[in-house]
Amino acid sequence: MKTLNLIFVFTLLWGIAAFAQDDDKRQETLFGRGTSVSGFGGPIVEFSVAKGQFSVSNGGGGAIILNQSFFIGGYGVNTSNRLAINIPNANYRLDFGHGGFWLGYINSHTKLVHFTSSLRLGWGSVSMRDSRNYGNNPNTRLSNCFVATPELGFEVNITRFFRIAATAGYRIVAGISEINFTDIQGGVVEKVNNADFSSPMGSLTFKFGWFGR
Repeated sequence: MKTLNLIFVFTLLWGIAAFAQDDDKRQETLFGRGTSVSGFGGPIVEFSVAKGQFSVSNGGGGAIILNQSFFIGGYGVNTSNRLAINIPNANYRLDFGHGGFWLGYINSHTKLVHFTSSLRLGWGSVSMRDSRNYGNNPNTRLSNCFVATPELGFEVNITRFFRIAATAGYRIVAGISEINFTDIQGGVVEKVNNADFSSPMGSLTFKFGWFGR
């Protein structure tokens, strides 16, 4: 999942860089003559709760900005800290990653601090791995899932080419088939479901690109 997310994000960033080369020009588009097109890309750090534990996810994203107001692009994130799972006589950790489309709005972009909102719609998976020999053990995929994350917050113009956005929202996870882990007597000792990953969240996005004049 991490590899696919990175390929997706870097491919998108390459396309954005091509748009940024033509920053001083206006172009005719489907949306009308004179529509300005710019873009950004950069790392995302997300803070949330997963499986009842504090979770940090790292990744990146990028988007094309239309008229310095609306943007459309993509993102990908994956948990970076180890999420413990309570299975007797085992030492497993959970991994949670997702990526997909990123839609958003930027208000009054010329102001030093301004409002921004977005919606991330993606797909991903939950997997587990034996953390006793983490580097040599492949992930065991438990379930695929769908993820929707509406968020809003503010953005600060650091330079003409760099912004930092701080946002908060709620991550909605659906499609995880409930998985029960049982002991030798057949009793359920642990389970994984949608509620384990649906959570309030906050994120910092470091945006590098061309944001117009």
